Amino acid sequence: MLTIDLRSDTVTQPIEEMRRVMAEAPVGDDVCGEDPRSTG
Repeated sequence: MLTIDLRSDTVTQPIEEMRRVMAEAPVGDDVCGEDPRSTG
C-alpha cells in the first residue's frame, strides 16, 4: 500500500536554494504599499 504524507510544511525542510531565495526576497508592508509583489 502506498502511503502519502499530507503534512506539507510541518515536515518539509527547505533546501539551501529555497533558504537563499527567501532571504533575498524583496519584502514590505502590503497595507502601506511597500510590498513589490502586492496586487492590491
